[in-house]
Amino acid sequence: HERYMDAGDVVVAAMPLTRTGDMFHQPLLDPGQIMEMEAFMREVSSPFARILVRNPSYEYLWIKCKLQIEGNEVGATLKRLHEDMLRYVCPWFYGQSEMAMNMPAFKRSEILNFIQTRPYIRFVTGFSVVRMIIDDDGKYQLRDSARDGEPDEIRPEYPWSIPVPLSNNQIEIIPAPEFYPPELSSLEDLVIGSNLVLGDDTSPGDTGISLGDGSEDAPPEDEGSYWFTFKI
Repeated sequence: HERYMDAGDVVVAAMPLTRTGDMFHQPLLDPGQIMEMEAFMREVSSPFARILVRNPSYEYLWIKCKLQIEGNEVGATLKRLHEDMLRYVCPWFYGQSEMAMNMPAFKRSEILNFIQTRPYIRFVTGFSVVRMIIDDDGKYQLRDSARDGEPDEIRPEYPWSIPVPLSNNQIEIIPAPEFYPPELSSLEDLVIGSNLVLGDDTSPGDTGISLGDGSEDAPPEDEGSYWFTFKI
């Protein structure tokens, strides 16, 4: 993985074991565990190796679509769909831990087919997948499968990346099967629960992450970057 590390670097991505019956979460090592693992590995490795132990990077998959469902239980159906998506995208949490950072690339068409084949789903249209990627500097990349030229394959950005489906997908329930084209996401769509706040002065060309009072500045990089402010 020469693209991600220098010669002589040894990068170990690790996570705590998950247990059957645990509520789904994103397992992370605490700083003490990371330092302990690094110290142990330095004792048993070449003195010329530069060793770094790190947590995985979680990438978020956000589903946008319109569904016709079986029955009238919308809330229960969407909850069931999210639980099924977790088991499909994250089998490592449910007893297959060795797959965590060895997952094959997903395809947008495969995720669509998975949703279409659920017994409680009648019809799916307007389907797209938005990927939210966070790098080690805290910068976000957003990739929308509805954009022309975006590949069908959803491959993790880094060797230590793990995709996770978000729970607050933008799903609209429709009463009858009718075709809708996929729609590009807007900034207003990308509000994650109550934690992501988009200010009125948000505009293309800004880039960076603002924590706290949002006083830090960063130079513009490209038209696909935006300012995000988080409430902690």
